Amino acid sequence: MARHDSETECWNEFRNGSEAAFARLYSTYFKPLYNYGCQLCRDSELVKDCLQNIFIDLRLNREKRGEVHSVKHYLYATLRHRIMREMSSRHYLHAQLSEEYAFQMVIPYEDQWIASQITQTQREALERAVRQLTPRQREVIFLRFYENLSYEEISAIMAFRDAKSARNLVSKAICSLREKLPHPVLLVLVMLLRP
Repeated sequence: MARHDSETECWNEFRNGSEAAFARLYSTYFKPLYNYGCQLCRDSELVKDCLQNIFIDLRLNREKRGEVHSVKHYLYATLRHRIMREMSSRHYLHAQLSEEYAFQMVIPYEDQWIASQITQTQREALERAVRQLTPRQREVIFLRFYENLSYEEISAIMAFRDAKSARNLVSKAICSLREKLPHPVLLVLVMLLRP
């Protein structure tokens, strides 16, 4: 709750003209948004352009911005929408658009405990299982477990009808991983997906 309160406070300060609040928003969210954007689209320059345009629009039109329930959710949804719109407007063919939207979930092995518990073979099995998920399944897993977003926030970002759709997609993705992974690798996956 404290994170939500501080992010709402920062958003309101930004809306009221605080340059320091704008700088905090930028420094807090640019890197995670860039990471998310690069997983949505392989064109890192397009992602940077979209992010820069989002922050420029925010800065220039701050007085038009309303209150938001979650700044993180708002920015992720805005970025996703902007990237999809930009890819479409750049006249990507349908096949290219499908190929470009091949959400690339990167598994974080930086945690030393996890790195010490997983063998190269297990790592390869985990990566292979994750690659076999659909792009939307990889994206929903990323948003739920790596970005710790609620099902309601995920449903808004990914344009689902309701939170139940997001919950169902997470469930299907986890079931798919469970079917494809041997038990020890599944335990490592649980550690990787911990909030």
